[in-house]
Amino acid sequence: MPTRRVTRHPCASAKCSWSISWLEDELHFLLILTAWLFFKLQIYLSKKKSTRRYLQEEFPARLSLSRREDFLPEMASLKSVLITGCSDGGIGSALAAIFHERGCHVFATARDISKMSALAGLQNTTLLALDVGDSEQISTAVEAIKNATCGTLDILINNAGRNHFSPVLDIDIAAAKKVYETNLWGPLAMIQAFAPLVIKAKGTIVSITSISGYVNVPHMGESVN
Repeated sequence: MPTRRVTRHPCASAKCSWSISWLEDELHFLLILTAWLFFKLQIYLSKKKSTRRYLQEEFPARLSLSRREDFLPEMASLKSVLITGCSDGGIGSALAAIFHERGCHVFATARDISKMSALAGLQNTTLLALDVGDSEQISTAVEAIKNATCGTLDILINNAGRNHFSPVLDIDIAAAKKVYETNLWGPLAMIQAFAPLVIKAKGTIVSITSISGYVNVPHMGESVN
């Protein structure tokens, strides 16, 4: 009985090779993404356990060391503190709670006041609507704090920030500009606007950044920290 000889078309072989190569690339990307997500999860869990201890013990101690010797190192001696980015569940909210516990007049800010429900009703805590990319809202905040503190501010903490994840070739330029407005130009505008109040109080300015500036993370080509 004659045997049938089956031949494969060259295009079929090339297509199969291309499919395998594409699958390998996708698997490689998924492995990198999984490793990055695991890394982020570990950082989040570690921060969740240590953030409150750090804010209660180490941060006040370090901040007090940066002040002049003729000022008391205890946080309770400070009159006022302005913190940006105080939405519930974040570092800003935790900082506001700690400064409140230490007897400070806290000015907690966020773009939406309703997102600071954890701080609502606390004594000597003023909630202000503030988008650090909006010059008019910054001016309004300056006037509000001037009126409440007789023109001084002991501590300014630039904490507000935002992320935008996208491959470089697919970045939405408008969205990326918002990242720069919040993470770069916003803190600069805050420092310039509140510098006279901080200088008058011989106070301190703190700007909180991110570890992302030191870690190569996929799809964060426009990251500003």
